[in-house]
Amino acid sequence: WVMVCDLNVSPNMFREVMVKTSRDGTMLFRVTVLRNADPNKSNGQNYHEENNNNTNDGDEMKNIEDSERNRNVNRNKNKNKNSPTIEEYYEDKWDELKQPFVTHMIDLFPSIACICYNETTNRARPSKDVPLHLLYGPALHTTETTHTGNLPYITGADTFCEVNHEVEDIQNEQKVKWIDMYQGALLLCTGRDMSSWALGFGSMLNKQGEKVFAEVVAVSHCPLVIRDTAVNCDRHADKVKCTVLHLLKPEYA
Repeated sequence: WVMVCDLNVSPNMFREVMVKTSRDGTMLFRVTVLRNADPNKSNGQNYHEENNNNTNDGDEMKNIEDSERNRNVNRNKNKNKNSPTIEEYYEDKWDELKQPFVTHMIDLFPSIACICYNETTNRARPSKDVPLHLLYGPALHTTETTHTGNLPYITGADTFCEVNHEVEDIQNEQKVKWIDMYQGALLLCTGRDMSSWALGFGSMLNKQGEKVFAEVVAVSHCPLVIRDTAVNCDRHADKVKCTVLHLLKPEYA
């Protein structure tokens, strides 16, 4: 899509693309956009003025084109931290491309329920506290339903959860067998999909109609997973007694 745009935009504009499909068939689409750190360094002229004063305009533009084709700038950027990246040869036009991008994606995939993005100014993956911006849809999350109890719960667009439904089906089947064998008073949940397990198994009833687990403790070192789990457990507090703990990795270990 970037390459067919008749604009001077970088082919590397999308640093990362994530697509998540819910069990109901809807899709969540999240992109990480590589922005120019300095909007005043968005074209070859600025690069020439600051870094190539000894060449004429024709030679400088030819050098830029050669670098673009060979990706020399990208390969050598770690050798000289002050060297411009290939993105600095292009104009940052993301703000005016947002709506055309949404229209393009919705036309291709009508089942998309959410499109959102975050930003980075280098090739590193954004940290977990980088904000997400909603481009399309009602909210920055998808909705799933637990295997046991059919309780709805959300997973945020920035959490890597519910990514393999087939494996989760098998895991759920095996865990039900374990629970039938080893019923206890306290359920300890961890892992990326702990909202599903905490709510589903935490609300499970035995043959006598009594709750199998009196309480659930959900533990993770990931602040995003913890955020979702806290929201989901609060939503179903009348069905599941749940304590959510966010521990740093040394404490977690």
